[in-house]
Amino acid sequence: MLFNLKKLVAFYDTRLGRFAKKQIRQALKPHLDQFSKSSYILSLGYSIPFIKKTYKKFNRFSLFFPATQGCFTFSDETGNLSALVYESQLPLPDAIVDGLICMHCFEHTQDTHQLLREIWRVLNGSGKLLLIIPNRRGLWARFDNNPFGFGTSYSKRQIKHLLEDHNFIIESITPTIYAPPSHSNWYHSFLYPIEKILSKFSTHFCGIYMIHAKKQIFQPILKSKYNIKESLIKTKDLPTV
Repeated sequence: MLFNLKKLVAFYDTRLGRFAKKQIRQALKPHLDQFSKSSYILSLGYSIPFIKKTYKKFNRFSLFFPATQGCFTFSDETGNLSALVYESQLPLPDAIVDGLICMHCFEHTQDTHQLLREIWRVLNGSGKLLLIIPNRRGLWARFDNNPFGFGTSYSKRQIKHLLEDHNFIIESITPTIYAPPSHSNWYHSFLYPIEKILSKFSTHFCGIYMIHAKKQIFQPILKSKYNIKESLIKTKDLPTV
């Protein structure tokens, strides 16, 4: 079952959704501040609630929605910034993106390997990936009252190995959202104190992981200055034993 765009918009309008939006935005802001004003930032999936106040500072910004999620127009004075795409075939040339934010997309894709290959392809040599995914051990992945309870969740070890296998270097993994998800009215009076208390315990049980990774470029193999043919010893020159 897919938590589509209509349901995502509705969730972030609830009290629990506004809490999640605040926590994720605070964790995301330091990473976005690392990009210069001349950067090209691409959002893949639904990330509008977290970048709505910051995307204008970048030279170029695009918002791509996966075809299975749905799409709506997102525009500013420059025109429409959104598009409906197949995440396994991004309509961009190679090495053009400085930063890519992937949220509410990675856990729903049918081909994780192809998606990571496409992300690697469109990122430039110093490109960074900001990946927000549900934690397999956390409570948010165990309840279906929130968008992180759908799709494939990952442990820290799993996502680390997956990214490294696709030529990404992990720079940081930031855990966020510890309070269990609930839409009960009485619960929201204690939501922030619960979050503060639980955040002091093990980070392995957070609801969401925010992964900051950079594209790995292989060092080219330089041509040897020695002529291999000249250095080979002919069989006839070998001493007989």
